[in-house]
Amino acid sequence: MERHSPILQLIALFLLPYLLSHNLANTTIDLKTDESSILAFKSHITNDSFDPTLRKNWTTKTSICNWIGVTCGSRHRRVIALNISNMGLEGTIPPHIGNLSLLVSLNITGNRFHGDLPEELALLRRLRVVDFSNNSFAGELPRTWFVNITDGLEELYLSYNNFNGTIPQEIGYLSNLRVLNVGGNLLGGQIPASILFQCSQLQELWLSDNSFSGTLPREIGNMTQLQKFYARNNSITGTIPQEIGHLSNLRILNVGYNNLSGQIPASTLSQCSQLQELRLYSNSFSGTLPREIGNMTQLQIFDAYNNSITGTIPQEIGYFSNLRVLDIGGNKLSGQIPASTLSQCSQLQELWLDSNSFSGTLPREIGNMTQLQKFVAASNNITGTIPQEIGHLSNLRVLYLGRNLLSGQIPASTLSQCSQLQELSLSSNNFYGTLPKEIGNMTQLQKFYAYNNSITGMVYVLLGIGTIW
Repeated sequence: MERHSPILQLIALFLLPYLLSHNLANTTIDLKTDESSILAFKSHITNDSFDPTLRKNWTTKTSICNWIGVTCGSRHRRVIALNISNMGLEGTIPPHIGNLSLLVSLNITGNRFHGDLPEELALLRRLRVVDFSNNSFAGELPRTWFVNITDGLEELYLSYNNFNGTIPQEIGYLSNLRVLNVGGNLLGGQIPASILFQCSQLQELWLSDNSFSGTLPREIGNMTQLQKFYARNNSITGTIPQEIGHLSNLRILNVGYNNLSGQIPASTLSQCSQLQELRLYSNSFSGTLPREIGNMTQLQIFDAYNNSITGTIPQEIGYFSNLRVLDIGGNKLSGQIPASTLSQCSQLQELWLDSNSFSGTLPREIGNMTQLQKFVAASNNITGTIPQEIGHLSNLRVLYLGRNLLSGQIPASTLSQCSQLQELSLSSNNFYGTLPKEIGNMTQLQKFYAYNNSITGMVYVLLGIGTIW
């Protein structure tokens, strides 16, 4: 058996108290540095009238690890997280923030901090999550920060501030970035494909509500980990590139409110086998709804409102067994409403067909869509009467049929079976007769529009309704 020298054992016993006290002293010094850094942050808060908690709590009378919003590590008792979100604070971020050397998470969302981001943030080499969203920061995104900050950063939220300029090339150095949210700023230029797509781990990319222009880059197909892509409300032009079909993990694609055109590339999008939410609204898409759209079997939301889509609703749309929202209003669609097809979408809760050129009658099969909560078919050329089967829609809350060619008496006994109905619009049709008293049984009704018809009768049955036209 190996034996240790008594002399070595004595030396170890002699040095042990020194080593322990030395480590304790270093920890104390570092903790004091953390304390002074956060107190400096406190001194740069110029307005805390909404929530003065920090003013009273961040004092040297208590340990920093007990301060509100501060989390210390269990090993070194150093500050590893700072969360002062949604406290209505106003001020700037001082350079002292760079002294919190073990900081992993920094969250100041939902305040009114302003000014530029200090370059000292790049000193925080352990940062994994940064959330500066919903503040008033301005200026360009700091290039030096992305050059020097650790590549361990995983989540970066800078949305809804006043940042301007372009997305700097240096953001491509963040090789472990999973979430990048710069939506709601004043950023412009083209989407920097060759830069962003170096972030090979990126799962969520939020670019909405900016001024990005140019086309959707083909390199987007290289972002194979991408699950959510938001680019709504920009000035993006061109078509949806075929390469987007390579994104086998994509679940949400929102490119609404842009200047995209061409046909909806359903054969490409159907390759995104996990796609659940597709929003193409307020663009310039044309052509017909392609039959291949039925292959997108995981789709839950399809919103193509306000485009220039023509033709009829294809039968294949009935393959959407998971579809909850279908909005194809504001297009140039025509033909009859294919309720037998749509009723196969057994989970459908919202159906928006307004502002098209649909004709024919309201099909009786609409009564089979038992999950339907909103049915909007205003501003079409629909004729006939309201079918009795619509009374089977026990979950219906909104029914808008105004500005059509419907006729007959208002079937209040049928509509009153829709016990959850809150909004009913029958205006600008050809309804006639007296207003039936049974409509007073619709106790959940808040808005009722029936102007520009030939209806007569007593109004007192409607006195409980909030809005009557």
